[in-house]
Amino acid sequence: MAFLVDPKELDYYNKCYLIDNVEILHNLFTDQEKSDFLSLKELNKQYTLDPSETTKAEIEYTLIQEGEYLVIFLGVDSDGYIKDFKTIGNSERLFHRLVVLMGIEKRTAT
Repeated sequence: MAFLVDPKELDYYNKCYLIDNVEILHNLFTDQEKSDFLSLKELNKQYTLDPSETTKAEIEYTLIQEGEYLVIFLGVDSDGYIKDFKTIGNSERLFHRLVVLMGIEKRTAT
């Protein structure tokens, strides 16, 4: 997954998750995103990648653009709180959920 992140960022993100479960993806994508993925898949069928000239990264980017999976890079502090994140793939719902999690303030136990 390192090809999805700038090498300077590799040390910043200490967790990486790949979501490829169809049910989970179905719940993470909006109806508009699902429609966009179908349109892109149809377009990609017309202009297929030549395997002899295509890199692994190009193939993976195509799969991500078509909604086949999502990748999440998290920067998590020592207390387990999200300090930053980067999503690879388009999911409005996932983005908003991560923003909410990142915005939760640390509290000390009393």
